[in-house]
Amino acid sequence: MEFMPNLDYQLIRSSRRTIALIIRNGNLIVRAPRRADLGEIERFIRAKQGWINKHLTKAADRQSRAKKYKEGEKFWFLGQEYPLYITDDYRSKLFYNQEHFVLSRFQIHKAKLLFENWYRVQAKKILAERAVFFADKMGLSYKKITITGANTRWGSCSSRGTINFSWRLIMTPPEIVDYVTVHELAHLAHHNHSKSFWAFVKNFFPGFKAAKKWLKINGHKLAL
Repeated sequence: MEFMPNLDYQLIRSSRRTIALIIRNGNLIVRAPRRADLGEIERFIRAKQGWINKHLTKAADRQSRAKKYKEGEKFWFLGQEYPLYITDDYRSKLFYNQEHFVLSRFQIHKAKLLFENWYRVQAKKILAERAVFFADKMGLSYKKITITGANTRWGSCSSRGTINFSWRLIMTPPEIVDYVTVHELAHLAHHNHSKSFWAFVKNFFPGFKAAKKWLKINGHKLAL
């Protein structure tokens, strides 16, 4: 492992055959073959400058939106933002009262975990209900529902009939929850994204294009 002078990146050499770029925690990491000279590496970096700038900007944006768990900070639930209220009650961990979230100041050190656990419980309940509802309408059956911590996928469907949903999905509006539910259930009948697949989705969720657009625009906001 080495750091290159005058260049803001970390270089890691290994037995790999090609040069690869990784953005991690807002930093650029370059993985390169042991035989690659610095000139070759730097030419590769310059050629990928547009990609690097784009992803460093995204990383900085994510860091700037990272939750601080302070009084008044807002958290998404079913498409609405609710403020956080900090209480002095040491017995109170985290709860939601339809108007805001309430968290004890004595639990702030583990607030992220408490929020994620709360979201997971809500996701399991609501997504299971929507899956039952739409599976019946679509004439499909699945094996089980699982809630995952996926950051890049809202849902997936395994070949064995297991439907996986990211807990972050429960932050989205109800219609988006329904769209993703229909999308993943549809994969039980169509195992790709063919025209037949999208026609099947449209039959049960006509507004799927608007839902896809909403996720593309707002998905990056839905994180802790």
